Amino acid sequence: MNDPHTKKELTTNHLSRLPAISIRGALLLILAAALAPAFHIIAVTGGDHARHLEEQAAAEALRQAAAFGDIQLRITESTRQMLATLAALPAFRQNQYDHSEEILRAVHAANPDYLNLSLTDGSGRITASSLLTRGTDLSNRPHVRRALLSGGYSTGEYLLGLVQSEPSFSYSLPLLDGAGRPFGTINTLYKLSSYAALFEAFELDPEAFLGIVDRNGIRMYFYPPKDTNPIGKPIKAEVWRRIQEGEDAGTFLDISSDGVVRFFGYRKLRMEGDPAPYITVVYAVPRDKILAVSRSITTRNLLAMAVAALIALVLAGGLSEILFGRRLSRIGAAVDRIRGGDLGARVGLSGDGSDLGRIAAALDGMAEAVQRRDAEREEETLRLGRLLEEKIILLKEVHHRVKN
Repeated sequence: MNDPHTKKELTTNHLSRLPAISIRGALLLILAAALAPAFHIIAVTGGDHARHLEEQAAAEALRQAAAFGDIQLRITESTRQMLATLAALPAFRQNQYDHSEEILRAVHAANPDYLNLSLTDGSGRITASSLLTRGTDLSNRPHVRRALLSGGYSTGEYLLGLVQSEPSFSYSLPLLDGAGRPFGTINTLYKLSSYAALFEAFELDPEAFLGIVDRNGIRMYFYPPKDTNPIGKPIKAEVWRRIQEGEDAGTFLDISSDGVVRFFGYRKLRMEGDPAPYITVVYAVPRDKILAVSRSITTRNLLAMAVAALIALVLAGGLSEILFGRRLSRIGAAVDRIRGGDLGARVGLSGDGSDLGRIAAALDGMAEAVQRRDAEREEETLRLGRLLEEKIILLKEVHHRVKN
């Protein structure tokens, strides 16, 4: 196998099995092969662009969740300030229940975003309220219970109001005596429907959604409304698990309750001294929309590259015809005529200094040499024929004389 003659023979046999192709066809094939990496680069770049858009989408979801979380923090703080202002009034501290109730009703009328305001004693029973009757037991309400136990501003969870059965979120501030012990609470319920006026003013992506979840994973608000995401029901278990296991703010990719793969951005909000978040704000955008943008750009670039490649191939075909196609045709025609016995055939590209011109000149020179040798051979054949004819005549003459 190391014999160079054997290797040469194998190479020759291998080349002989290659399909026959013209020089022009080979040129176009080489050009197409040269363009293939460009298509690969566009495809790879499209993939990189898709990943970049996904990272941007995740970052945007986190930013939106943080922005809406700031709005919720302002609601929580403004509610605290309102309750703290009421708690500082003498009527609330001196058990002037009639006067306290008048104040609560006036404040409630000025703040329609709240469902109710109430004052309770140390056992959690209402002593004054803008809507509820006195003596109503609120001791089982989480916000009242937490405020009495912690002695600090507390929040509850999703609940329905006792009077109007409207979805609400509860807040409670304890009334403290001189020793810092709670002797009652002042409470309010924030209407969850009030979020609409706050959040709908923002120009959200129509295919994205904004959700607000309480400490138990119950959906308190969802925009835009969907039957697959009802208020007052738990959010998808897997999504809630990932939020609980995550940091105070983060992003992840998962399938939402409506079956759409989305990038979720979330932010957990905590009360001071409370290890568990009382509210989580979630913003999610569909992944397919992000990928559709990337696919559109990649497809457009591939089409543009395909058009450019087609133009290049057409130009290459035309230029090949101008630059060497015609000369190759003349060389091929001359070869065919010579093969057919016309030794007078010539390519006729004198003065052409290109490679094909030199090949044509060599072919013409070869044809001329063959024609000249053929003419010399024919002339020699004629001369020998004449000599043979003279010898035959001479022999006949000698034979004749000998006979005589």
